[in-house]
Amino acid sequence: MASLRPVPVGSYELLQDFECRDASIRVLRLADVSNIEPHVHHQSRQVYVALEGASIIDIDGTETELLPYAALEVPPGRLHSARPAAGSATLMNISVPPLEADDQIRVATSRP
Repeated sequence: MASLRPVPVGSYELLQDFECRDASIRVLRLADVSNIEPHVHHQSRQVYVALEGASIIDIDGTETELLPYAALEVPPGRLHSARPAAGSATLMNISVPPLEADDQIRVATSRP
């Protein structure tokens, strides 16, 4: 039986939402004005993989540009967000264990 899926945090197009026993995989398209808002997971470790375009992944205030076919790990408990570097971008997000609805906690941040 599938678990409850998390509500999206941000404004992006969800292209695929797959879950198996040990992991969940989401494929997301970020348009030029869309983003994945700051949030944290306390259980799931995530890996972002850039599929198309470049993305900026922010983990605890450190920004990394993710180019196509590159990957970046987000350990549990780390505040993270994502946005396209320019234009649009497509990202794959792998969560281990599978991302549960109650393990995606939006965090309000203040930006200057």
